[in-house]
Amino acid sequence: MARYIAIMQEVEDSFCFTIPDLPGFIAQFDTDEVDDLDHAVALAEDLLADFTGVMLEKGQEIPHPRSYGAIAANIILQRRKGEDGLFVTLAARPRAAEPKRVNISMDTTTLSKIDEAAKARGLTRSAYLAEAALEYS
Repeated sequence: MARYIAIMQEVEDSFCFTIPDLPGFIAQFDTDEVDDLDHAVALAEDLLADFTGVMLEKGQEIPHPRSYGAIAANIILQRRKGEDGLFVTLAARPRAAEPKRVNISMDTTTLSKIDEAAKARGLTRSAYLAEAALEYS
């Protein structure tokens, strides 16, 4: 799963996220509408999924995220202009498509480990496998 570097700023009682690699992406939430920064990041990730989904629907290519080093000059330039912010990464999770039932085979030891990990996270086996696949793609 792709992770984009975002700049989060507190602007007039709101959290504002921008992503240098995705011009046009701005997510802004009133601080009284979110529980904390983690909640704001989760909401920004939801909007990122919508944003990239619209790009795909329009036939636009989604840019690959650059490394910290590749965008460092841009960040330094912004700081010189007096802009400041916290740097966070946002996971670009694609919106789920219609589920499809599949059969897979694996050894019982691996299956037991998957079931234990899924239960510990409050997920079904299918949801756990899907999240793991997205995390490593």
